Amino acid sequence: MWLHGAAGAGKTAIAQSITERCQELKIAIASFFFFRGDHTRNSIQPLVATLAYQLALIYPIAKEKIIRAIEHDPLTFERSFETQLKRVILKPLLQLKTYRNPALVIVIDGLDECEGRQVQASIIRTISDAVKDETKNLPLLFLIASRPEQHLTMAFSSREVVGVCDSRQYE
Repeated sequence: MWLHGAAGAGKTAIAQSITERCQELKIAIASFFFFRGDHTRNSIQPLVATLAYQLALIYPIAKEKIIRAIEHDPLTFERSFETQLKRVILKPLLQLKTYRNPALVIVIDGLDECEGRQVQASIIRTISDAVKDETKNLPLLFLIASRPEQHLTMAFSSREVVGVCDSRQYE
């Protein structure tokens, strides 16, 4: 789902409220909030590692799978976003299918604050492809919040993304 609106429209407040509400309801949730003014949160580099850490805290069985993936390739977090996402998020989740409740909500807020328009668009495409191909049988929801910048609107409007995305605008 794409939550979009102008600066100051309350997207981050909504994303934070959803995160808190999921935690209250014991719905598994992992989140990452991009922030342009913080060099540790304005690039794609820490995104998957942060989500994987949170996933490992939620599902101890997934933690084992994540650790094995990293031990198998110690440079996992130097690989492409797609490779990281598949190895330490999606594959462990797919292996949890027999677990009592492998559902997961992933919130990515402030995508427009991640450095590089091409990187932002590639995040959207990679997640869309993963949801279509890798996790179609998993209860997995991505909530991405951003300003409706032209390149993001185009990425979310592409034929490949439209089929798996719900778009909500808030003003």
